[in-house]
Amino acid sequence: MMYLNKAYSLLEKYDQNIDSIIRHDKSFSVEEFLKFFENMMEISDKIDGIHFVVSSSRRKAMLCILEEKYYKINSYSEVDIKLQEIEYEAKKRFTFNNRDKRKFNSPQAIHPKQPFKHYGDNKYEFHYYILAVKNILSMPEIHIYDKNALENLKNIYEKIRE
Repeated sequence: MMYLNKAYSLLEKYDQNIDSIIRHDKSFSVEEFLKFFENMMEISDKIDGIHFVVSSSRRKAMLCILEEKYYKINSYSEVDIKLQEIEYEAKKRFTFNNRDKRKFNSPQAIHPKQPFKHYGDNKYEFHYYILAVKNILSMPEIHIYDKNALENLKNIYEKIRE
């Protein structure tokens, strides 16, 4: 029951931002999910793996995946990151609003480990990075699944918004 209750509470909170709801390979509209929820409550303790697919920019979607996978490291050079795999993971959870790959073509360009150093005097790009993080944190339960990664992103946001 825990999974359906969590999904339902998130749906109530963010329903206007949700494009579809996916459980395994089955996709539901919001209306279909509400009917599904009502029908499945009695067996909900056996249901697992429900997640939402939301619209997002390619950068924000990949930023979420990078944060969850690599929040513990200090530099992306510590690990071998294949951007195609990050994008594949992001496509499972997000519908991309844009697909432009020219600008955000590395983990550091998408979600820099040291934003102040990375952006330097480029206040324009830094501002858009701050907006991306702020947008993710406006609906944190939908964007970031890992609680430790979410706390790390909140800490980053507190530092960069000052």
